[in-house]
Amino acid sequence: MAIKENPYKRGNYNLIMSFILTFKGKPFTKSQVIEHAMNELGMTELTATASVGVVMSPSKSSERGDCRGNWSSQGHLYYLVKVNRKVTKGDDGKDIKEEQRYQMRWRDPELEPFKRKVKKLSPAEIEEKANAKAEKKAKREAEAKAKADAVILRKEARKAKKDAAILAKAEAKEKRIAAKIAKAENAKAKAEAAEIEAKAKADADALAKEEKRKNRIAKAENAKAEKVKEKAQEQIAIAAETETVEVAETVEVETAETAETEMVEVEG
Repeated sequence: MAIKENPYKRGNYNLIMSFILTFKGKPFTKSQVIEHAMNELGMTELTATASVGVVMSPSKSSERGDCRGNWSSQGHLYYLVKVNRKVTKGDDGKDIKEEQRYQMRWRDPELEPFKRKVKKLSPAEIEEKANAKAEKKAKREAEAKAKADAVILRKEARKAKKDAAILAKAEAKEKRIAAKIAKAENAKAKAEAAEIEAKAKADADALAKEEKRKNRIAKAENAKAEKVKEKAQEQIAIAAETETVEVAETVEVETAETAETEMVEVEG
């Protein structure tokens, strides 16, 4: 399909046709276009249905009426072809047809556009009609701008909601990471505290063991010193006893010698 410009220059028809052109000749349904007009373009259901009906009215040929469709359409430039519908069986055995799908095609050659009979107007009527047309144009432009602004606002709201969701997700992830870090740091602090406590206990046990060893050595040395002292006292006692005996024997000898001497002297 040749790529051509949107045949509608402004208003709802232009917006609806812009959406239809996005399918690039591929099948679409009328409900898809109506839902887009309501949800994305801000039209009411009544306005969307009527406007879509005008834009989708042209056909390739028509046994009834004009194939160019509605007088408000640009049906001399394009038409819509109905795609064969798929049929499936329902639970009751009856045929169920899928929703009608359409494809857009450009006319080649183009047809003559609709022409309206123009009656001769007075200068006052021409001016009045021109003013009314200008007012209508300004109103359409204001409505189109309001709708476009509404579309932008909805898109911005969706983006803000999406950004908020992404931010919330990022914040939740940061919290989880912070919790993991805090948990790891707490575990590390506990491990360090346990290591310090174990070292302090080991040092205390070593100190107590050393104290016991010193006490055993001191006790052994004291016992040894007591034995040495006892032995020394025994030796002193023995020495004292020996010395007393020796002195007594010496005195006894000396006394005997003296008595003998005295006897000799008497006898002499």
